Amino acid sequence: MKPLETQNQPGRIGKALAMAVAVAALGWVAWTLWTGNRSWDASPETAEVPDAEPAVAGAIPPDFPRPGMPGYQQPPAGMATVGTPPGARPIPSPATPATARQLDAASLGAEIQRLREALLTAADGRGRQRLIQEFGELVATAIGQLGADAVAEELVRLLGAGFEDIDFRLPFQPGFDGRMETVPNWRSLLLDGLAATASPVAADFVRNHVLDQPRTTADWAMGLKVVWEASGQQRDDPYFSAKLAEMLRNPTWTQQPTGALLESFDFVVAQHNKDLVPDMVRFLEGETDSGTPFAAAIVLQRMASADPSVAATVVRETTGVQLDAEVAKSRATIVAKLDPTSEAHLNVIRDYLADPGVSADEADYFLRVFPQVNVIITPNIASTQYPDTRETLARKQQAGLALFEAWAADPAFASQRSAIEESVARLTEVVEAARRAGIL
Repeated sequence: MKPLETQNQPGRIGKALAMAVAVAALGWVAWTLWTGNRSWDASPETAEVPDAEPAVAGAIPPDFPRPGMPGYQQPPAGMATVGTPPGARPIPSPATPATARQLDAASLGAEIQRLREALLTAADGRGRQRLIQEFGELVATAIGQLGADAVAEELVRLLGAGFEDIDFRLPFQPGFDGRMETVPNWRSLLLDGLAATASPVAADFVRNHVLDQPRTTADWAMGLKVVWEASGQQRDDPYFSAKLAEMLRNPTWTQQPTGALLESFDFVVAQHNKDLVPDMVRFLEGETDSGTPFAAAIVLQRMASADPSVAATVVRETTGVQLDAEVAKSRATIVAKLDPTSEAHLNVIRDYLADPGVSADEADYFLRVFPQVNVIITPNIASTQYPDTRETLARKQQAGLALFEAWAADPAFASQRSAIEESVARLTEVVEAARRAGIL
């Protein structure tokens, strides 16, 4: 699926958001992206954005296609690793004809300057996107030849005194290879190069000159990426945790969220930062057209599927709150991500269904989608995704079927009999198909 970018049509966007969540809840595997960039209809050649950071008006295009299987048989063009599993980051090819020659510090600086001039004069967005890719390949080659610290020092020099930015008029969009596919400006591109070095030199620069004060969400997101990579993707880095929380609790940014802010929700997943789950719940209850409810729902689903305490926190944080119908469905879908083969997960499900704050409609919805085994594959700024194997999926569905058969005989579930019978039929079909295929 194409990146989820923005249309300024709130009614259509709201309907499309609801459709996207419903499609995900029905168990499809979608190739999608949660960002709320501004130019869904505009191609990269014609996309225009204002000089100031754009707020996100929505996150799902109205022509949301029927999702299909990712089909990750080969890595993306320009990647060296073949057979990379979905969500894993392929290894960038270290050289192209433009950068295959031997580099030294002077020639690296000259190559970067050449790319800067080309980006400054590029006629359209597609040309800028190609140059952004070439920059990433140049940095990868230079790291291999000169070392990460030397490349970081050159990029820091370019970001220092006399720096002049270039507005690319492109969205903030991660790629599937760990690099940014598009960035809004030259500063973000140089910071992405710094992130690729994973160098202490890069981290020191970012701490003192990027994350020292809030400027733009793109700066902050790229600064976090640099620190994340330089720390070796260390989950318990207190500095990183504090700066991520600072970003997600900045009222100026959260009241008018940008694509960079929404993409930064992924750091919560990558870090598995349970302290920020209540913040994600608040975003879940935000304005639909801001894009935050959809982004937060994806974060919470991914975290809950591996950790039942996340789903328990979502339920606890919303207890006693009058949820509208769509937020209630999102909560139900998050709980439905829990694993019916695990007793710890089942305990959270039992508590959820016994919660008096869960309406009959919400319980009915949950019963019709559980177990929620879909995976939404996204190009992420920090996290990677490894979908369950067919065998694991089949075991979850088999366990779910046994649970529904027990509920069908339980008088306490008499009012949900229709939803339970529907799910028994649904899961019986998929379990029998798995048996015929020799998966079970």
